[in-house]
Amino acid sequence: MTEVTSLLGNNNGSQPYNSVVIPTSTAKLLDFKYRLLFYNNDKKWNSLKAILRLLLIFLVSTFIVYLILKICLPPLNEEQKRSVRLPSGIEDLQLLNKLLAQYMDQYYYSVMTVFVIVYIYLQTFSIPGSMWLSILGGALFNLVVALFLVCLCSAIGATNCYLLSHKFGKSFVKDKFSEKLDRWAEKLRSHSQNLFNYMIVLRLSPFPPNWFANIAAPHVGV
Repeated sequence: MTEVTSLLGNNNGSQPYNSVVIPTSTAKLLDFKYRLLFYNNDKKWNSLKAILRLLLIFLVSTFIVYLILKICLPPLNEEQKRSVRLPSGIEDLQLLNKLLAQYMDQYYYSVMTVFVIVYIYLQTFSIPGSMWLSILGGALFNLVVALFLVCLCSAIGATNCYLLSHKFGKSFVKDKFSEKLDRWAEKLRSHSQNLFNYMIVLRLSPFPPNWFANIAAPHVGV
């Protein structure tokens, strides 16, 4: 005899009604579907919360960087202000270098502060441009200072990015980059015998997947 499940509960004989029954296997299937639906909704909500938190941190950080730039940068005319932007190519880099070089003698530490803050900001949020800032640092400062600043800023920014991804980005990163995570995890396993050297080369490289490595590392066991 097929086991059935009532959708209306027990009657206890007090009031007659037509009980609706379904097979137990169907009830279990419906229960599984409802659990899956709630799980997916909860997963989407967690991803949304992570995005909102990261967005808030990004907006606050951007405002702080803006204030620092306003305080540290010397007075600029309209033509000079057009040169103050994140370089996206050699021409932008040359214009920015030309402008900052004019202020190096009088505002050396202000220019250095701006360089450090912007570099860390770009690295923290994986914004393109840090490679150009590395080149700019070599043009503005001597070799020892430039190398020290670039390594310091890169390490701090990459650590910040790692921590943000670990704290807030788990559900979002695994949902949006699942295939890339699987491929990179496989690549890490193939370099398991020399993982430390592989990570050093990856971090020193200014090209992709540098940015992705910072975001994905907490979620592949690094």
